[in-house]
Amino acid sequence: MRVRDNPFDPTSVVNGPKGQPLYEDDLIRGRWEEYFYDLQNPAGILDTGEGFDPSQPDHQEPNILESEVRWAVKDSPKDKAAGDDGITTRAVLACREICIQWLISMFQRAWEERKVPDDWHGAIVVPIWKCKGEQEGLLNL
Repeated sequence: MRVRDNPFDPTSVVNGPKGQPLYEDDLIRGRWEEYFYDLQNPAGILDTGEGFDPSQPDHQEPNILESEVRWAVKDSPKDKAAGDDGITTRAVLACREICIQWLISMFQRAWEERKVPDDWHGAIVVPIWKCKGEQEGLLNL
């Protein structure tokens, strides 16, 4: 365990979009939601103005290949924290063929149904301050 030079003191203030400090938990949470929404949905990208219906493909698409799944599992980071499900890459690798076949089946079902499972929408985000700039500015995390 690394000994910190300074004790950890999480900030209770976050700057709003115009630089104004936000102190209330609800406002801080809302600012984080806004920040990540903007980060993941940049303006002008794929914004055609037309509705997109993934349940109606324009053409036949190939199945998920076993080689794709094997490559993705092999190249996944091995020492990262588990997600909501508690499953790490090392656990998948330890199960070998059983997990590979299960993943192929699960990915293929999602591909054919053209629907992302609800469990895949969740994420655990831990903002880490880089010790550069103001701690309240979200761009320094």
